[in-house]
Amino acid sequence: MRFFLKILILTIIVSIVSSCSIFEKKKINKDSKIENEKLLNYKYAFFEANKYKMLGDYNKAGAYFLQCLDLNPNSATSYYELAQILAMAGDYNNAIKYAKKAYLLYPNNKWYLSQLINLNKTIGRNKEAIKLQEKYLTKNTDELNAYLDLTDSYLKRKDWNKALNTLSLIEKKYGYSEELMLEKNKIYIQQGNYKAAQ
Repeated sequence: MRFFLKILILTIIVSIVSSCSIFEKKKINKDSKIENEKLLNYKYAFFEANKYKMLGDYNKAGAYFLQCLDLNPNSATSYYELAQILAMAGDYNNAIKYAKKAYLLYPNNKWYLSQLINLNKTIGRNKEAIKLQEKYLTKNTDELNAYLDLTDSYLKRKDWNKALNTLSLIEKKYGYSEELMLEKNKIYIQQGNYKAAQ
């Protein structure tokens, strides 16, 4: 139990330090009590938000993450966490709004982009999800699951050619497999291209 508590405290501290990077980059003047107080209030709110999230009190956690955003509107981590909380509550439209803000602040963060993709898929915005998945793969070219998810998205939209192209990319990158051949054959059958399915 003590080991778990130490890990939990370490995780919280790492989260606080990483999300406060905007404040760390900005040199805070020693004479500026307002900035110091703002930083302390932000760290306190962020710590409390994570504490309540871990305790399962998502209303309090959400309120503290909103307080974090009042103190630091560039806290991508707070937007990301709020999006998670809202998604758990079934408020997907607002969850997407916050997830998009996190992603726009840090477009190279794959977790923020993944969250935005998944939220769009959840509410059936497959076209938007596909655009984001394609963007994801331009930056994360070695993730097989990302290729498979994109193929699945193409199949749901019945975009057979793009699904086949993605499967061909997978085969080129990872080698031949019977599973890939079977998937391609299913698509050829859907297209009515029985000759290619043989």
